[in-house]
Amino acid sequence: MANLQVSISGILSKKFDKANIGQPYEAQQIVVTTDEEFSQEYPIDMQKNTFPYLDQIEEGSSVELSANLRGKKWAKEGSEDKYFLNLTGYKITKK
Repeated sequence: MANLQVSISGILSKKFDKANIGQPYEAQQIVVTTDEEFSQEYPIDMQKNTFPYLDQIEEGSSVELSANLRGKKWAKEGSEDKYFLNLTGYKITKK
């Protein structure tokens, strides 16, 4: 199964603390705001390999990043199934 890859350019508007989501997976959520008439704010979970690059980029900086769009079904017996989308970033550079 292939992931849909996307590229996003904009302003790094928020960096959250790194989180250990389960061994060995760590992530850091960021928000990138696009610069267009109807700007978008994308929450993106950045992979651990991007941490050294993120540490060098301040909030308010122009960035370009690559991410995978992933979907997941969450099912619990006795409940209605729910579906989620997630943007997982794997590369970020300061413009």
